[in-house]
Amino acid sequence: MSGIMWKCTAVLVLAAAAAGVGWLFYGADTGKQPRGRARGPVPVVVVRAAVGPIVERIKAIGTAQANESVTITAKITDVVETIHFKEGQPVSKGLLLVQLRDREQRAQLAKSRADLSAAVQQHGRISRLARTGTATSQALEQATARMQSIKAEISAIQARIADRAIRAPFAGVVGIRRVSPGTLIQPGTAITTLDDLSTIKADFSVPETFISALARGQEITAHVAAYPKRRFKGVVTVISPRVDPTTRAVTVRAQLPNADGALKPGMLIVIDVIQARRTALQVPEEALIPIRDRTYLYVVDAGNKARRREVRIGKRRPGTVEIISGLKPGEQVVVEGTSRVRPGARVRITRTIRGAEGG
Repeated sequence: MSGIMWKCTAVLVLAAAAAGVGWLFYGADTGKQPRGRARGPVPVVVVRAAVGPIVERIKAIGTAQANESVTITAKITDVVETIHFKEGQPVSKGLLLVQLRDREQRAQLAKSRADLSAAVQQHGRISRLARTGTATSQALEQATARMQSIKAEISAIQARIADRAIRAPFAGVVGIRRVSPGTLIQPGTAITTLDDLSTIKADFSVPETFISALARGQEITAHVAAYPKRRFKGVVTVISPRVDPTTRAVTVRAQLPNADGALKPGMLIVIDVIQARRTALQVPEEALIPIRDRTYLYVVDAGNKARRREVRIGKRRPGTVEIISGLKPGEQVVVEGTSRVRPGARVRITRTIRGAEGG
């Protein structure tokens, strides 16, 4: 019997102890939260929702081409006499690049000019005699024909001499030299290349679904692997009138100014066609809380309480997202600490970061 009483006494002592601990943490009739479990406001980082620019782009990949490009060759077969350019040299239009041997043609030209001088004198004498009736009209016609024939011969020789002076057809930069003095070259023999790099052409393909968004004069930006921090600007100049039936894409050509020659023919170019520019309300992506098929975020009200708000989102870009509805400019949105926040919880703002700037 004493064992049973001892067990009852132990139970009563434990119950009293538990009641004492409960009073300690919860208070008698105060209704306060347990002091041992009391929590302060949740620390959060917020951003003020801001309206910023949004640029809608069509992305594509193209290949750089020179504005004008040609392989310099000869029209005739002959020996290279002299070379008048250095590899990689900028040249102006009409500059002499290569001189082929032309001594024989120049000798023929000198002889023909002498023959022309004599023919002109002969024509003058016969013309004077014809006016006095001493020479026949037939003789005058023969002298005139002789003079004209020699003039035509001189023009032909001058053309052959010009063919042996190989000049730049346009201003540009010459490439690697393929011949040396003394080389016997023939029509089609590659001497060097000439590229006009003042402007670069870029051809790229765009899916047919974007055709309505393309227009001549449209702005583009481009970048290449060689200059990862640099952006090149240009415009659309040509849109092919045909859609490729295999790829269902249209070929577009853009031009990019290249005054410093940074872009080289053959480079792979990543192109952004600027489709539209507008402004919209934006927030950082980390503020979003997706739940099933809906999207929410936390807005801090004037009483420093977090209110969960459903929003509808629009265009995304790296780091930011457009908010179409459910949020107003200037409202404070939680971007850090969302996992610890509950609807209606008090929060403490530790930092306010800048809003999205768009672009």
